Amino acid sequence: EFVKATLSESTERSVTRRAIAVLWIKAQLSVVLMSCIAAPWDMVLANFYFELATSGLMITVTTAICIFFFGSHGIAKMNESKK
Repeated sequence: EFVKATLSESTERSVTRRAIAVLWIKAQLSVVLMSCIAAPWDMVLANFYFELATSGLMITVTTAICIFFFGSHGIAKMNESKK
């Protein structure tokens, strides 16, 4: 039912929005990984990457993307439970 209800979300705009969201999440995780990789050799660089990954902008946008993705599933579950 969820797939049928969101079938119209396959427009070019929706696909592009999802692709950008996935790229953002990959970038966020990459910066965290870079922090872990740099830590044994250069703590200053690792700290820079960590501060970048946990900056207000990165956390806010990542949280918004997670809410966007998982919120739709939550709303669908709430609608099912009301029926």
